Amino acid sequence: MLILTSGINIYNAAVAGAKRGYNYTTNDHAAYEAAIKESFDCAMSDLESHTYDDVMEVTKGDWRNALLPLELLKMHKHVRDNSGEWHVRVRIFNKNYSAIDIKLKDWNKLLKEYKAMSNI
Repeated sequence: MLILTSGINIYNAAVAGAKRGYNYTTNDHAAYEAAIKESFDCAMSDLESHTYDDVMEVTKGDWRNALLPLELLKMHKHVRDNSGEWHVRVRIFNKNYSAIDIKLKDWNKLLKEYKAMSNI
């Protein structure tokens, strides 16, 4: 499932997941920020000039304000830490298609917001 959500929502969910110990690859919050900024930059590079200008105006050129794609990859528990806590792996659409684990509660909140936004 693919949704759109703000860059700041993705970042906040990533940090919360890191604090829960879900992301074994890195707990460096700057890495999450860089991956999301790269997603914004990749999206912007595909836009025509007039659309680019419109998006830059609306977002103030800041990835935090941009609606970015986020894809649910799987819901799972980590076996090695035996926490038994369900969470989800999501994909950030940057050059490397970064995957991070976030709290299930955060995913559900983002999904609910996306559905509400889609009904406008």
